[in-house]
Amino acid sequence: MKLNIAISLFFLIIHTSFIIKPIWGFQAHQTINRLAVFTLPPNMMPLYKKEIAYLTEHAVDPDKRRYVSPTESCRHYIDLDRYAYFPHNLLEALALHTQIFIINDKKDTLKLTGYPNVFLHQRDFFLKSKSIKTFFKRDSIAIADTTYRQFVFNHFLKQYQDGTWTIPNEAIEKLFEKERFITKGRFKKVWAKDGLSATGILPYHLIGMQKRLTNAFMQKNKQAVLKLSAEIGHYIADAHVPLHTTRNYDGQLTRQMGVHAFWETRLPELFADKYNFWVGQATYFEKPTDFFWKIVQKSHELVPKLLEIEQEVSKSFPNYKKFVSTTKNGVTLTLQTQEYATLFHEKLDGMVEQQMRDAVLAVGSAWYSAWFEAGQPNLNHLFEKMPMGEPNLDTTAYAKKDKMLGRDEGIIWKE
Repeated sequence: MKLNIAISLFFLIIHTSFIIKPIWGFQAHQTINRLAVFTLPPNMMPLYKKEIAYLTEHAVDPDKRRYVSPTESCRHYIDLDRYAYFPHNLLEALALHTQIFIINDKKDTLKLTGYPNVFLHQRDFFLKSKSIKTFFKRDSIAIADTTYRQFVFNHFLKQYQDGTWTIPNEAIEKLFEKERFITKGRFKKVWAKDGLSATGILPYHLIGMQKRLTNAFMQKNKQAVLKLSAEIGHYIADAHVPLHTTRNYDGQLTRQMGVHAFWETRLPELFADKYNFWVGQATYFEKPTDFFWKIVQKSHELVPKLLEIEQEVSKSFPNYKKFVSTTKNGVTLTLQTQEYATLFHEKLDGMVEQQMRDAVLAVGSAWYSAWFEAGQPNLNHLFEKMPMGEPNLDTTAYAKKDKMLGRDEGIIWKE
């Protein structure tokens, strides 16, 4: 154990002498991935240390996809303050949030399900809405837990994020027939829409990625291991940003517009070169669901304090002392002044530093746990030859667009 710590510390000391000031934009994601390598045990170094340049460079691939993929943005956040209850299981979350529409035998378009018209109680899912009453002549109906979960698995989970989902008429007829409702011939058309993604799916996406990374180790697929390691690092870092866990993600609901980039970009840009990034060794976690949900919940607990402090600091500064114009790479930017940012940073009392430190350790722990779960394969020889794996590792194939698709939390990216 002492030898492992000494080796990791040696690599970290050497590495930190070459660190450029990190920012929580693209450069911060790269810094977090790079530092996470030095939390790993020596048995993982033959792959991760050798490929540190790849893991660093491709830490930003998910953000690049946000300019071309309409389904990417929701993977970077979750609005934990939008609903009172969030199931930690994706299948159950889809059961509660997916919207099922029908055209009945009278040619009426009815919305049968969708939050808050579905709720789980004990061993049943209950459906309650005006449309349910219109169609079934009852205020609510109950469907057995196992029956509804199997329906969700077959018809929602397999099509998730594919846009509008097709549901065969016979499938929904069978669903209600099992619960003693006569519906044959009454459904003229059935379809479903994703009602979950608008809230954000960050922890659900992380759970799925952890499973895929473990499988990639088991399959001895170097391409997939590197790609998934680089990208899960990005999403884990996002999960440590408090404003990625709230619908008030840029202070737009409290007249604090710009606070997102202020916290995650400007403050690290000015102060992260003084942060202590020695975080120790990666640790194994047995339950990815618990691990990732604890991260976003802890981040969310910081939101009130963050917004309160920013509001307090903002009121203490006249506008003419808050901002300064600067030019970077030929682009003129308006940024918070050193004096204004310093006071905000001091009032936060180490919040940004701690979240970045936690992100580094969490990324390393995710990599280590996937490798451990896969049986701790020998990385000295396992990846000498790169087998065919997942394509498009080089994201230069993603054509950049001027406008980010989906929600932009305030990340500034200029090249």
